[in-house]
Amino acid sequence: MRRKTKGDNVQRLRSADPEVFKGLRSRILKFVIDNKDALAKGWDEMPQELSDRQQDNWEPLLAIAKCLGEEWYQKACEAALKNCEETAPPKASSNQLLEDIREVLSDYSEKYIPSAYLLQELHDDDDMDWGTYNGGKPLSARQLAKFMSAYGIKTKTVRMNADYTPKGYEVRDFADAFARYLPELPSELPPEEEKPLRAGKPPIPEF
Repeated sequence: MRRKTKGDNVQRLRSADPEVFKGLRSRILKFVIDNKDALAKGWDEMPQELSDRQQDNWEPLLAIAKCLGEEWYQKACEAALKNCEETAPPKASSNQLLEDIREVLSDYSEKYIPSAYLLQELHDDDDMDWGTYNGGKPLSARQLAKFMSAYGIKTKTVRMNADYTPKGYEVRDFADAFARYLPELPSELPPEEEKPLRAGKPPIPEF
């Protein structure tokens, strides 16, 4: 469903012939009587790609489609997924940043990550666009901290070694935000999507 523009012409239902709906009501009533048990039970086998709210909205339609047979049920599932994908709002910058941070941390093995190192990883990946976030300039540490604070993730002084205690993040602090706000990752990546592992440790400045 899309909001119509001023140039779109639509026929109003309230001006339609009542006799058309009389026959339709009779057919709907017969369908409901014939399938009352299945419709009363609802339908639990929902596409997992849909959110909880989307599943609630689509459950009655998918239950009706299931009554019509497996072919119609599959068509309804495809329609639900396509509709929800096309009507989804653009991804917020904060969610996109969180998703990209998850990718950076996916092969990072230290307990803490310095803000400077995390920013460098985000800036250096051309697919992420954080290197040109500010009108051609890279995302700053202050902006990173502001984005993360919305998820309850706070920057702090982290001890990388006895001589290096920069501002940064505790890696485990990201776990709750990843679970709440990002879609689950597939359990295994196809071979063509595998990527080389990082060394795991951020560079430690020499003193």
